[in-house]
This record gives sequence, structure tokens and C-alpha cells, in this order.
Amino acid sequence: RPTDANNDPVVNLKLSDERHILVQTTNEDTHLFLYSINGYLIRTRKFEYHIVDMLLSDQYIILAVNDHSTSKEKTDSTSSNIARIIIKDMFEMTTIQATRLRIQINCIYLTKDSSHLLVSAKDGKLFVLTPEKKKKIPIFY
Repeated sequence: RPTDANNDPVVNLKLSDERHILVQTTNEDTHLFLYSINGYLIRTRKFEYHIVDMLLSDQYIILAVNDHSTSKEKTDSTSSNIARIIIKDMFEMTTIQATRLRIQINCIYLTKDSSHLLVSAKDGKLFVLTPEKKKKIPIFY
């Protein structure tokens, strides 16, 4: 069980090929917990944004994030949707790259050879992102 005091419900759980367990809990805030296969807590982070889907690949966490922000500066209170694909280091949970999309994300999938990242959008479109050549870190464009 994640070690947060609020006992937030577990909404997503992923197992990496290297046998690490990533647990997502969500209530008011999103928390990620990284465990070893033996249940040892390696890292925990709190995020202010809404994680829709996540993947584990090698030493990286790939997050699909949908944010809904409202502009209070305008009198008609317009709102904008922000979606991002965020690549983080698995153990430090620091951001390596963030790619912004103009449409909300449903889910993400990484091909078996990690050559393509498939992004399903809310409007039914499918985006295919490929990593930049000559990079050891999977930076997608």
C-alpha cells in the first residue's frame, strides 16, 4: 500500500521490465510511488497535474498529462486545454523532456522496440511520435 497519510485510491499501476513498480494515486493531487519488486519504496513525488496514462521504459517514465486551466484575467473566464507528453528519469523523477499537444490525450503506447510512441487523442486521432536519431535518451518529436 502506498505510504501516504490520506489513503488515496490507486488508479494506475505499472511494472517495468527491470521489475520496478510504479503506483499512481489520485484524490486532490496526483502522487507517484516507485517501488522495487521487493516492496522497497525508492521514490515518491507529488504532481499538480492530472496524469491520464503512464509507461515505464528502460530507466524512464513516460507520462500523458491533461490539464484544464482557466484564465481569471479575462472577464468571460475562458478556459484552455493543455496536454503534454512528459519523459522523466525513473529514479529521480526529474523531467527530461516535455512535448506539448493541442488536444487532450486518452492513452499512450510504446512499441516493443521503443521506436514509436503512439498517442490516442480525445477526438479520435492517433499521433505517432518517433525518437530523435543518435540519442540515448528517448526524446520524441
